[in-house]
Amino acid sequence: MLPGAVTTLCRKCVIRLILVAACACSFTAPVGAQTPVSVEITGINEVMETNIRLFLSIEQQKDHPLITPGRLQRLHKKAINEISAALQPYGYYRPVVDSSLVKSDAGEWRAIYAIDPGPALPLAEFNFTINPEMAQDPEFAQLLRKKTLQTGSRFDHLEYEEFKANLAKLAAERGYFDAMFTEHRIEIDLDTYVARIYLNYAGGSRYNFGEIVMRQDVLNDDLLQRLIPFARGDPYTLNKLVELQQVLNDSYYFQTAEVSAGKPAADSDEVPIEVSLTPRKRHRYETGLGYGTDTGARARFGWLVPRVNRRGHRFNTDLEVSQRGYELQANYRVPVLNPRTDQIVYSIGEVAEEFEDTDSTLRTLGVSLIHSRRKWRETLAFTYQQEDFVSGDDAGDSTLLIPGISWSRTWGREFINVLDGLRFEDETQIHHIAKFA
Repeated sequence: MLPGAVTTLCRKCVIRLILVAACACSFTAPVGAQTPVSVEITGINEVMETNIRLFLSIEQQKDHPLITPGRLQRLHKKAINEISAALQPYGYYRPVVDSSLVKSDAGEWRAIYAIDPGPALPLAEFNFTINPEMAQDPEFAQLLRKKTLQTGSRFDHLEYEEFKANLAKLAAERGYFDAMFTEHRIEIDLDTYVARIYLNYAGGSRYNFGEIVMRQDVLNDDLLQRLIPFARGDPYTLNKLVELQQVLNDSYYFQTAEVSAGKPAADSDEVPIEVSLTPRKRHRYETGLGYGTDTGARARFGWLVPRVNRRGHRFNTDLEVSQRGYELQANYRVPVLNPRTDQIVYSIGEVAEEFEDTDSTLRTLGVSLIHSRRKWRETLAFTYQQEDFVSGDDAGDSTLLIPGISWSRTWGREFINVLDGLRFEDETQIHHIAKFA
């Protein structure tokens, strides 16, 4: 062939390729951007519909700018199989789907799927075994009572996986660190249309709390040990570790408190616990300015010493000065008995007020014991109160000795962020007029 003929042939090939590409572009012009595609699903509940939309390719690609009518048809043909797969986790293996893909006069595409999920797959057998020690654990007993999977119930793969996850989570929280599923198998028999579960959870022995190492130079060891809500040899629970973390954070002594469980030794059933503590700053100050209709302009100063000494004593004082007077209050707190809840509080205060033609000064000196009786909080108090007053042309004074006792208790679901609950409080005081020479 002559060179000129070759060149002519190559030019013709290029021209043909350009024409083919142009034709292809004309047939694959995007429709999604100009004409929206909607997917309508009926006949099932909202939970299953959400899962189906996650499975449906046509749902996932309907807004793609390069989607074509041909692509829509192919995605629509896959929908029935995808819907069937999406319903299986909920125990429906025989759905009937009436599907259609139509284009309106306005050019809008509608993919419509009317679904009858069909009969639920029943659970013919639930062969479940658990470690005997776990079976006697009250927390596991409660979990087993609440499980919804029962022989004869609807098989739900999601509930099955959730039950397995709850078993593993509870085992880790309760110290069964060697727990494992020695068998976890599901049989789906579509001929007889039943499901069978074979589940065996071998828990091993429960671990106990081991040596507790406190890395700190803040408090005396005897006080710190009384803050710990468990002892070496007690059965391990994550809740106790969380409680210890909360106790340390709420104690006002520490800036940071890190509680961690170590790895048990190969030949030991004890979990070592390590606590790292850094102290708070020795002094904390608070100031504030304000205005009130009953006090006028006012200023406030507060001083807190969260740790006076290694015995855990605390001190705080508050002073508020306003146009009508001042109020000074100081408290010294000593942890006793159970330092998490019990303390002796020594207090002293003075309040001076001026209202029109009346001036008064009230001084108090008191001591109180705050402690817990199971779920009740009890306060025993004894207060000495002395008041001087001037009202117009009259002047006088009074001195009172006030013993008192109060109880309080709070019920609720959450004590950090209380959503709903109930608080009960009762207080009794006896006023005795004291005369001093």
